[in-house]
Amino acid sequence: KTVGSISNDFEKLTLDEKGHMAAKFNNSKLTRIAHRKPPPKGMQNDAKSAIVQTATDQKYALLFHITPFQLGNLGKFDVWTLSLPLMVTVHGSQDCDAQGVILWQRAFSSVNRTNMGDDVAAASWQDLSHVLRHKFSLFTGAHRPLNDSDLGYLAEKLIVPSNIDNKPITFHRFAKQNLRDDVNFSFWEWFFHIMQLIKQKLLKFWDEGWLIGFISKHDASQRMMMAPFSTFLLRFSDTQTGAVSIGFVCEEDGMKVPFHLSPFTIKDLDQLSLAQRIASCPQLKDIRYLYPDIDKEEMLRFFEAEERHKSDSPTGYIQSEIVMVAKTGKVASFGGDSPSPMSNNSRLDWSPGEVIQRSNSMDMTDFTNDELVTMLSQSQLESTNVENLLGAGFRPQLPSQPLQQVDLSFIDPSFANPYNMTHHPE
Repeated sequence: KTVGSISNDFEKLTLDEKGHMAAKFNNSKLTRIAHRKPPPKGMQNDAKSAIVQTATDQKYALLFHITPFQLGNLGKFDVWTLSLPLMVTVHGSQDCDAQGVILWQRAFSSVNRTNMGDDVAAASWQDLSHVLRHKFSLFTGAHRPLNDSDLGYLAEKLIVPSNIDNKPITFHRFAKQNLRDDVNFSFWEWFFHIMQLIKQKLLKFWDEGWLIGFISKHDASQRMMMAPFSTFLLRFSDTQTGAVSIGFVCEEDGMKVPFHLSPFTIKDLDQLSLAQRIASCPQLKDIRYLYPDIDKEEMLRFFEAEERHKSDSPTGYIQSEIVMVAKTGKVASFGGDSPSPMSNNSRLDWSPGEVIQRSNSMDMTDFTNDELVTMLSQSQLESTNVENLLGAGFRPQLPSQPLQQVDLSFIDPSFANPYNMTHHPE
């Protein structure tokens, strides 16, 4: 049954030097597609209508047909064949779901299919692991394939704990069901966005073995804690799709404490690359090794030429720079991110995470205007109060001799009462 229209759908067969016939549809374009409607509400419980009715679950195929032709003395032949399953999407957000369906269909469905609805509902982990390994290398272009440790971590994510009999994994579990109860994405969505992250941002890290990636936060912390020297580690987040996190160990009070930075997505790495984040993170400056014993400076040297090329400005402008700061200590004690500008503790060298102690001096902001006027008019400022108000630094500025009154009425006769301004004789 025809469900769509394709423009420029006729091409001539050509014969190459080896005697192979081929036709290239370079200018063909899908102009119309009819999406199948969901079954009526009364048929929802019918087994035949149990197929998921989202747009990314509707599979199609192209029909290739050759007009009847004479093949020697064998007579005329009417040749046709169907393409591999394909899907039609209208937005990039549907790409993940569509590729998951196609991957499953092409990997586990029968080659000589007679009905597009005859899908394989489940597959063994042994078969699925081979498919994931092949898909990973093909999609990312990585030279380093998934190893047994990586596949073991994926198996832990995909195989539910109650599946003690190692039953086949269903497509629903693979691409529809949430990975865990506390996340809202499936195993395939999580794995697909990791492949995108590696392909676009972390391919060098992956191929060189600098990115362990497939390891839990707990296991990463344990490995770094057991290392003979301080190290940091790169792993994929399992609470966020397509994100990488930096884990490291700091010593506090003689004890090793693991930290894991909030994961970075492709958008984050567009603003500041992973190499730049490692180089500029204050907590990593004193850590020499990437787990287990990879020299950090040698690793970063691979990216110096690339970063230097990006920093060259053809316009002559001075380039600005983004620096990553990780807050692992206490924040300032003023209830905000910076000290009060009215406080005499305000300093230019203050930085987030520094604890600034409040002195005993009084703060002008502690009083309202009316309170200050009343206090001054009633001469309630004793020497100790003045010192509290102005701070201890005011005392060296006081004159050591009595002050004299100066009559300034000669400046303007309109002054009925001269101002009692004083000066200190030199």
